[in-house]
Amino acid sequence: MENSECAARAVRPSVVAAAPLLSSVVPNTGPAAGSSTVTLNGNSFTGATAVSFGTAPALTYSVDNSTKITAVTPPGTGAVPVTVKSPGGTSNSVTYTYAAAPALTAVSPNQGPASGGT
Repeated sequence: MENSECAARAVRPSVVAAAPLLSSVVPNTGPAAGSSTVTLNGNSFTGATAVSFGTAPALTYSVDNSTKITAVTPPGTGAVPVTVKSPGGTSNSVTYTYAAAPALTAVSPNQGPASGGT
């Protein structure tokens, strides 16, 4: 019986999911207000549990297949690392840059005829 008890306690191999690998975010720039739809490309996305833009989670995301995720960006500023988390671990990061909204500071000339054409 000793041999059967040892066999029963033997460690069984388990399958470990691979960590996601992120290769690109398209487009990789968007407005600071967020709400832009982006495509994350890479592999091992099946079972993804989170998509993050810096410390902020994506507003929504869907795993289209093992190599593509569609996500909606949260509001943010500057360049942030994008990552995907799954049971296999957290991916490498790819940079997404929030572009500041343009600001109008002056109009020259600041007057003209009502008919336009200036």
